[in-house]
Amino acid sequence: MLEIYLLKNLKLLHHDVVSVFRDMLKRDTQGCYNGLVEEGYEYLHSMTYEYGIVPNIKHYGCMMDLLGRAGHLEEAYRFIDELPIKPTPILWRTLLSTCSSHGNVEMGKQVIQRIFELDDSNGGD
Repeated sequence: MLEIYLLKNLKLLHHDVVSVFRDMLKRDTQGCYNGLVEEGYEYLHSMTYEYGIVPNIKHYGCMMDLLGRAGHLEEAYRFIDELPIKPTPILWRTLLSTCSSHGNVEMGKQVIQRIFELDDSNGGD
């Protein structure tokens, strides 16, 4: 279904791509997120290399959300850390929330350090 949508709309606006990612998140449950992670990477790749759309922070946020929901915390950490743009504190806070949901205290501590490095003015958030 998503493939047909993309084929019919070769010139996607970034808003449309974010909507596709959000639809992907809504249509599945926890057990099915693993398949969506790969699909998300494919869409992110095709945005850039097939459609010439430069991903922005919202696109990366959607991908990070997929990784987190699938429980791929280490991969989500690396994904944010290796972004071609400067990650925002909100991306790290999203991962922190995911660490909490999955009970990963150690990674949560690492993420808090990254948040403080980027934005020490919001330490009380």
